Amino acid sequence: MERLATEPLSEAIKAAQRDWWVAQQQFEFAVDPEAIDASIYALHAAERRYMLLLKQAKEGVAQDLLPKEKGAHRVLPAQDPL
Repeated sequence: MERLATEPLSEAIKAAQRDWWVAQQQFEFAVDPEAIDASIYALHAAERRYMLLLKQAKEGVAQDLLPKEKGAHRVLPAQDPL
């Protein structure tokens, strides 16, 4: 399930967490070897999606903490040591 641009990140994280839980349950109850393989694939995909969204949320929080002023990230020229 792709996150829509209008869907808040927090809602996408909740949905991804539910998807991960569902994938874990499917793995727990899988019996057929092919079903086990498919559930492992789905479990890994759901986990990776959840972790990606958490990373995006953390990076977004970090970006919000950076100064927003003009010139706040100005690079000063290197000084001649002589």
